Amino acid sequence: MRFPSTIFICALLAATLNVVPLLLASPGGDIFFHYALIDCFSHQFWQGDLYPRWCIEANAGLGSPAFLFYYPLPYYLAAFAYPALKLFGLGVESVTLFSFWLSSVVAFLTAWLWLKDVITPRRALLGALAYIFMPYRMKLMLFNSALAELWCLTWTPLLFLYTRRLVAGEHASWPKLALVIAASLITHISATVFALLGCGVQALCQASGGRRASILALAGAGVLAIAATAVYWVPAMYLQPFLNAEALAESHQVPINRYMTIEDIVHYGGHAYSAVTLVLTFLMAAALGVAAIRHRDALPVAVRREAMAWLILAVAGIVLCSFLSAPLWQRFDYVRMGILPWRAQALVMYGAVYLLAVKMQWLVSPRQQKTWKGDYVALIGFMGLLAVMFLMERVPMEESLYRRIERAQIVTAREYRPPATDAVEF
Repeated sequence: MRFPSTIFICALLAATLNVVPLLLASPGGDIFFHYALIDCFSHQFWQGDLYPRWCIEANAGLGSPAFLFYYPLPYYLAAFAYPALKLFGLGVESVTLFSFWLSSVVAFLTAWLWLKDVITPRRALLGALAYIFMPYRMKLMLFNSALAELWCLTWTPLLFLYTRRLVAGEHASWPKLALVIAASLITHISATVFALLGCGVQALCQASGGRRASILALAGAGVLAIAATAVYWVPAMYLQPFLNAEALAESHQVPINRYMTIEDIVHYGGHAYSAVTLVLTFLMAAALGVAAIRHRDALPVAVRREAMAWLILAVAGIVLCSFLSAPLWQRFDYVRMGILPWRAQALVMYGAVYLLAVKMQWLVSPRQQKTWKGDYVALIGFMGLLAVMFLMERVPMEESLYRRIERAQIVTAREYRPPATDAVEF
């Protein structure tokens, strides 16, 4: 993959603008969790522990099993940057911010590659900008501090790119697809499951005649990726029977681990904002999808089929993450399987971005042919404004609090600590 220098410059500028809100508000969501993991993972990695699964210095030196099976790839990426940033006197907070920024840079580039296959490179720049400013992605960064899922959304455009090419008969895309699936699996399993659902529907809609064999190739790439990441999931599966059943049942009650209910929307401010931005994103995707259907004769056959796939997936996404899918989710233990319904929102986001790209390329009115850049930049700005609304719901935290915890050798305030360490004063 070769990127012109102008694309890199655009990616750097867009990513910097993307993370500015993180500089305007105190950290929230899972930020302490990521501070802890980045800190202990990086230290232990550079001390020769190639796959850290135990925070050795946590709990006043007694250790902590908190890190056992969390998705490791984002922490490897942070670990490689950790020594260089430390040389400049930067702490773990800055390393975490750098990781968020880097994920935005890479997400811009992968989204540009995905869309460039369908629309002109210049229009793909706007599509990539829309991707990194989509409300759901901004929520993950600003409100949830969901570093692993954010990085997974960085790889998923490549899943859709190589699926399209594989179904089109480019067999050289097969190993690349397997590699990206493997990277996604060790970044965030739940987000990967829904992205692979998107790949499957995309392949079914695009395949025709002899190309149906490409669907089997897609399945084969997934099997190879699962085998390649066995070092990560086999121990997790082996130890599943020993999980605390009571804690697992409690995790079902965490709103972000299940489908969105009316009660969640009424009682949780963050869910109310999620519902609003999700519905707005879906309405945008639906309107663009209807326009694509009405003017389908103006679209190339392959694009028409793919647009239909993403319209179907946008509908599926809003159903799967809402109470409408309750009967489905209640049939199996989705948390134990690592499939969290809330993450299905990403399908709406992917569909909106693809259908927006189709609109920009083929469904532009004579007036928009003169003003389309301004129109779409304004739309992206509106989506960014919606996403920044989540800052209003964040619980303020003092960054200095983490340093106090770190000095006490208690890596995160959420760990269950033995009584011997409870006497540590901050």
